[in-house]
Amino acid sequence: MMSVLVCLWICALLSLQSCFAQVFRDSPADVVALTNSPATLSCSAPDPAPPSSIAWVHNDIAAASNDRISIVYDSTSGRSEFRISSVNYNDDGIYQCFAEDAQGDIVSSSDTGNFTVQGWLLFLPSLP
Repeated sequence: MMSVLVCLWICALLSLQSCFAQVFRDSPADVVALTNSPATLSCSAPDPAPPSSIAWVHNDIAAASNDRISIVYDSTSGRSEFRISSVNYNDDGIYQCFAEDAQGDIVSSSDTGNFTVQGWLLFLPSLP
């Protein structure tokens, strides 16, 4: 995961488009989700051969699985899904995928996707 953070820093100086020759087939889409609902972001690594793994970054910080979040990667297709079982306001932000080779070096990055969290508004009538 350290290589993801180092690459982000270097690529921020150079522009991500110039850092990687390969482009993801599918990048995370912009999503609007309600609090407490499930949501899934996905990306598909570049051809011809899928990478060893896909790393996810949320607001420039490496993301990891936990009790609400699972990261699923199909090494045959090169597709990765970032699944949130119950969305909360901490999930709001920018998401991006990075393809890593067997040594953990980043070989490609996706475009970013904006994930916006909205809550339910409850309007109570005013009491006299």
